[in-house]
Amino acid sequence: PGPRQPPPPPPRKQTKLDVQLARLRKEMYSLRELDLSLLSQLWSLNESIQEYQTMQEMLSPNSPSSDAEDDAIYSNLPPLHEQSSYRLSSSSSRSSNNGFTEL
Repeated sequence: PGPRQPPPPPPRKQTKLDVQLARLRKEMYSLRELDLSLLSQLWSLNESIQEYQTMQEMLSPNSPSSDAEDDAIYSNLPPLHEQSSYRLSSSSSRSSNNGFTEL
């Protein structure tokens, strides 16, 4: 006959560490389930909040500051390229560079 296989090793006795690791695995599994449940609840809550905000926007009258009023307020300002540029004095430029070296 063929070569004989050695008998399987006897089952080893669980140590305190094995028991603690098994308990930790169960607790981690439980925490993962709880995490997924909470994530699902948060997702649902977020969707409800977004639906509520959409309904509020649709049902509420226009805010007192409408786009037309905003345009009237900001139309008096010159475009950015027409505004005068402000330059720092050379002493201000030097003092703002204190502590930094150029590369």
